[in-house]
Amino acid sequence: MRNRIIWLIFLFPAFIHLQAKDYSILDFGAEEGQLSTAAIQKAIDECSEEDGGRVIVPAGTFITGTFFLKSNVNLYLENGSVLKGSN
Repeated sequence: MRNRIIWLIFLFPAFIHLQAKDYSILDFGAEEGQLSTAAIQKAIDECSEEDGGRVIVPAGTFITGTFFLKSNVNLYLENGSVLKGSN
């Protein structure tokens, strides 16, 4: 019985990670080379409302102002992605 509990302790975080959903900023209206702050924030907000996951920034350069991360949201930048601050 003790071995089962130990396995559950180790496997539970992996199980939660498998349940996490991905939210691409492109699905929220972000466009490469354009100001995408609102789209990034929408992706973060929806991800948070749905109990967390990853907000994905795909390869390319995306311009953004200030956005606010929330609990259980991971910002994931794919290879070749750049978040460039706006003036």
